[in-house]
Amino acid sequence: MYRPPASHLMCTVGTSLFHPNLSRLPAPGDHAAWLQEQPPPDRPHLSADLVAELAALRQAGDWSRLGRLLGTLPAELRLLGAEINSIHLLEERGLVIDGATIHLLHSDTDLGRQTAQILSAYYSGRCRTVCVDGLDDADARRFRSVGLRSLARELGRIIHANGEISCAVNATGGYKAQIAIAVVVGQVTGVPVYYKHERFDDIIALPPLPVSFDLSTWFRASSVLYALSREDLPSSVFDEDEIAEPVEPLIDRIDVDGSEWLGLSPLGQIFHDTFRHRFDGDRLRLLPRAARPDEKKKPRLEKAGWPGEHPEVERFLTRLIEEVPQVVACSTTYFNPDLSAATGFHLKGGEVCGVYSPRGYTVRFVVRTTSETDTHREAMVAELNDWLNRTGA
Repeated sequence: MYRPPASHLMCTVGTSLFHPNLSRLPAPGDHAAWLQEQPPPDRPHLSADLVAELAALRQAGDWSRLGRLLGTLPAELRLLGAEINSIHLLEERGLVIDGATIHLLHSDTDLGRQTAQILSAYYSGRCRTVCVDGLDDADARRFRSVGLRSLARELGRIIHANGEISCAVNATGGYKAQIAIAVVVGQVTGVPVYYKHERFDDIIALPPLPVSFDLSTWFRASSVLYALSREDLPSSVFDEDEIAEPVEPLIDRIDVDGSEWLGLSPLGQIFHDTFRHRFDGDRLRLLPRAARPDEKKKPRLEKAGWPGEHPEVERFLTRLIEEVPQVVACSTTYFNPDLSAATGFHLKGGEVCGVYSPRGYTVRFVVRTTSETDTHREAMVAELNDWLNRTGA
């Protein structure tokens, strides 16, 4: 299948341009031995004066001028580092258009920021720099729970903003774990992922993982995914069947002072962001018809003492009925004054069910909609969770 050259290239950024390349630039007078260490094809393009000027700019921390000076050299020189070498090959092979916008996703470190500044100057106005929050190997736990998830989120944001057909990922630079995240992004979104090892003379396309993702899986998992996309939560607020397969690979289990909490894994972040945007573009086809005004009913609450103590429950259900076109009615089925749960919607026994738990108590209710098929009901669960997320109800 023909795919046009990408006009937006997402490039993970490492620090090899600094270490070992620029950090090994020789002191004045020592350039002869250094030049002999360079690959033979590179030597004709390097001179003592040029090397001295590069070393001086590195020492002064003048990253913009350093990037512009590197821009006078052929892009295939090993000195220029993994990012420039690989982007050059992608353009040369026609996989990325000349002049494509380059999105530099760099680590949350000083070296990451400095490398991105050099690359931005080298590509002179073509780059958009993105600091990936938490992507710092000084804290392994934060790197895994925040950094990789942030990388997944930023890749997804760029793809959704520019269109899957316009994008490609260059996963050459940066931490090895970033390659795994990039491959999963490519698998879920259909965006090609490329890589160049320093010893390779060519770029390779990384093969997709032997797994599949579908919208129906996201429908069923949407309650958990929306809740965890907002914040990490104690595992106790979810029913056991909500965290069963296929949700388990999409979450991280985190120990917080001896208690188990849940957060989205990087895979979960990619999966949720991608299918949420796909649903946005296809909701009119997937959702059932809107209810007629005469079909809409007032919420029905249990005849017990608790509704009088919590008028906010009736307000929430009334708002749900009024604001979601396909909702006809709601009926409460359960109340627990001492139980905390995650507010959200799910399918149970073929019915669309909801949980409302704002302040340490829990109300469960059934939502009647205009759904006529299982696909309608699955889509309605996602629509209701999206409504909850959009409105903060």
